[in-house]
Amino acid sequence: MNKFLKPIGIVFALASSQLALAAPIVDTGQPNNTAGYSIFDYGGGSLQKVAARFSVGQTTRITGIELWVGTQPTNANQLDYTLHSDSASGPGAMIASERVNLPEFVIGGAFDPIWQGGFSSGATILDAGSYWVSFSSDLTNPNRCDCFLLGVAPNPIADGAYMNSFTGGNWSRRDMVFGLRIFGDPAGGAVPEPDNWALLIAGFGLIGGTMRLRRRQMQFAWNDLR
Repeated sequence: MNKFLKPIGIVFALASSQLALAAPIVDTGQPNNTAGYSIFDYGGGSLQKVAARFSVGQTTRITGIELWVGTQPTNANQLDYTLHSDSASGPGAMIASERVNLPEFVIGGAFDPIWQGGFSSGATILDAGSYWVSFSSDLTNPNRCDCFLLGVAPNPIADGAYMNSFTGGNWSRRDMVFGLRIFGDPAGGAVPEPDNWALLIAGFGLIGGTMRLRRRQMQFAWNDLR
C-alpha cells in the first residue's frame, strides 16, 4: 500500500509548501544603488527618518519587514523599524517597534547594501486598513545607526514621508524610492491559491483511487482464498 501513498504524499507536500510561501504585501524590488536617502546625525540633534504607507485587505500577521540598507564602519548600527497607524500627515501612533542590529558591511570604501529584516516573530497582527512603517535611529542610543538607503527601486513607493531638521520635526509627504519588502499571512491561516486548490483536489482524487484499488485487491485476495 505504501507505493500507492507515495504520490499522495508528494502532492500534499507540494501543496503545503506553496501554502507556506506568503506573497509580499509590499515589494519595491532591489534598488540599483545609484542614489538614495540617509539616516544619520546631522549634528544639530536631528536624524533623518523615512517612512512608507501600505495597506492590508484583511486581518494580517506581519511576518517580516526588510529594508535595502548599507551602513558606515562604526562600532554598532541599530535601526528602529516601527509600525504606525495611518494619519493625514503621515505616520500616526506607534503600533509596534523593533530595534534591528545591522552588520557593518562596507567593502572597498563603498557602501554595499543588503536586505536587512525585522518583525520576523509574527507577533504583530494588523486589521484591514492602511498603515505606515518608518525607519529611524534614536539620538539617545549610543549604538545608533549611520545608514544609507541606496538606490532607486524599480517599483518605488508612491506614498511616503520623511522627517529631518529642515521639516521642523514634522513628517513631510513625498514619494520614496528606497527598497522595501513587507511580508504577511492572513491571521486566520493561509488561504490556498487556485493552483494549490488544484493540487489538493488532485491529492484527494489519488486517495479515492488508491482506496478503490486497494478494496479490489482485497476482494480478489478473498476470492482466491475461498
